[in-house]
Amino acid sequence: MVGRATASSVELNVLVGSRAIRAALWLARDLPDAPDSTARAIAFGALEPAPAPRPHLRARGVTADAASGDASLALDAGSVVELVLSGLEPGTAYRWRLDVVEGDGGERSGAALQRAAVRGRFVTVRPRGASFTFAVFSDSHVFPARLEPELPPQVEQDEGFLAYRLDGVGWYRSTREKVANECAAMLGQLARETPDFAVSLGDVFDLHGRGFNWAFDSQEVADAAHLEARKALGALADAGAIYQVLGNWEGESGCHPQAQRELAIRARERHAVNPRPDTTRFGGGVDEDYFAWEWGDALCVALNVRGYTPTAHHLGDAGNAEGRPDDFTLGAEQKAFLERTLAGSDHLWKLLFLHHVVGGNGGNPDDSAYGRGGGRAARVGEQAWVHGLCVQHGVQVVFYGHDHVFTDLAVDGVHYTLPGTTSAPWRFKTEETGYEEFWPDSGYGRVGVSSAGLRVEFVTWGGKVVHAFDVAPPTR
Repeated sequence: MVGRATASSVELNVLVGSRAIRAALWLARDLPDAPDSTARAIAFGALEPAPAPRPHLRARGVTADAASGDASLALDAGSVVELVLSGLEPGTAYRWRLDVVEGDGGERSGAALQRAAVRGRFVTVRPRGASFTFAVFSDSHVFPARLEPELPPQVEQDEGFLAYRLDGVGWYRSTREKVANECAAMLGQLARETPDFAVSLGDVFDLHGRGFNWAFDSQEVADAAHLEARKALGALADAGAIYQVLGNWEGESGCHPQAQRELAIRARERHAVNPRPDTTRFGGGVDEDYFAWEWGDALCVALNVRGYTPTAHHLGDAGNAEGRPDDFTLGAEQKAFLERTLAGSDHLWKLLFLHHVVGGNGGNPDDSAYGRGGGRAARVGEQAWVHGLCVQHGVQVVFYGHDHVFTDLAVDGVHYTLPGTTSAPWRFKTEETGYEEFWPDSGYGRVGVSSAGLRVEFVTWGGKVVHAFDVAPPTR
């Protein structure tokens, strides 16, 4: 997985499976008129920097003697290795290939070594004035195999109870297959458009197999859920750096016990590649859960709503969830980060990304308390403060997810834009969301950015654009 892009560097995060491997990384400029050929590529693997201006590799998570004479790295089974490429050219697209061979094949009685090659593409941060395209998607709701509903150790003799539990398992398995296929198709289509980067607005995986907004009960289960999500996001290999906003199904809600939240946070930091506080000049959360980055003339800010809201917002919890539409919060430190980042920005375009807004105004009281409604909640609770900052500092678009449809609503010149869902099995209607105009198709958002304007398109299967809008640059 690729992330943490800067103007001169990027990180390839390698998660090694059950066997030790040797890996060699190849890199080439992604030139539109040149074939994909290793003859143009540069092999990396040495831990020492190559002479400037040639790009070089720094590996974290391997021992000092891991480099070999054939320019490959020895990576231990089960390890997470950060391959940090630096010395790159700004605003430049690169193609990479990781050649992998198992490192301990001799233990298998002379069997041939297993080999594999993984390929992808990334772009370094564009300079001011450059035009580019990025993608934004949400709510894939991949169903992890490890979280399938479990039958009790001793099944009761009640046939009705047993039938009910077996129906639940059957529904989970059939839904899991459908979601996985649709998610792979949509993310594959997105990647073929080769955007500069892609933003996930949260809820990549789903925990319905264990309960509503369930909290992880072991590190193994938390890692399994994130690994399933990571495998799904592997379809985005050509989509550049990936930025992952937190949703409400990651097990990190502020209402969860802290010990269980730590399980989820550790799993996410192992499997995701979000910016660290020192990746960009803007800083961010120490747990890589809120952050900001710049690309060309755009400032992008990702926020975490659920992680700092202490009350439970469990939809349909028979009235027992104490959360209200107006009690969501970013917390004091994240609010200060947002205010400081927006106030200090002179970017032409300012964009926010969050799973749902910091308030709720859906089609009914329960869904409002669950955070539905988007721009309908622009003046509800803490979102009123966020909206005021957006108006004051010229934020043009607030991208959010959670409601599983395409829709857009402009409030005081600020677009509240929901780019649908890639594959969630639920598509909510007016009675849940309050939206009068929306599209329930699977898809994602395509965003074109230039100094002349910003264009947002809602893209469905096959590349059909069901809705689009343009934003003119501000007058200065």
